Amino acid sequence: MSEGKEIRNVKFTWKMFLISFSFLIAMTPFFLYQLYRNKERRAIRKNQAFATARITALTYQRNKAKSWYRTLATYQVGKATFTCTGRASYTLSHPQRSTLLGAQLPVIYEKENPANGELLFSERQFDRFNLSFPDSLAWTKAYFLE
Repeated sequence: MSEGKEIRNVKFTWKMFLISFSFLIAMTPFFLYQLYRNKERRAIRKNQAFATARITALTYQRNKAKSWYRTLATYQVGKATFTCTGRASYTLSHPQRSTLLGAQLPVIYEKENPANGELLFSERQFDRFNLSFPDSLAWTKAYFLE
C-alpha cells in the first residue's frame, strides 16, 4: 500500500516539474525581450540626446487582458526621420484622440544610433532615464498609460 502512495507522489512530482518547466520555457522570450530593452535603455543613458516628436497616428490595439491606442510618433535627427511608439488610454474619446494627433512630445535617443529612441510621455518614462517630469507635460497624464 505504501508503494502505491509513492508512485502517486512521483507522478505528482513529475507533473509539477513539467508544468514548471513549460512555464519557464514559455516565459523565456519575455525575459530575453526585457534584457534587450534594458540594454537599449543603458545605451541611451550613456550617450543621450533629445528631440521633439510629433504624434502622427493612433491605432487601436488589444490583447486578452487590455486595450489601448498605440501612438506612433516621428522625430528627426539631422535629415533622417525616425519613429517611436507609446501607449495611450483606450478610454480616449474621439475629440481627445483628434487633439492628440499632431501633439509634440520629447524623445530621448542614443547619439550613435538615433533609431534607438523612446517617447517621453509619463513620469515613469522620465524616471527610467533619471530625468524629472516637467510640469508642462502634466496634460499627458489624462492621455497616456504608465
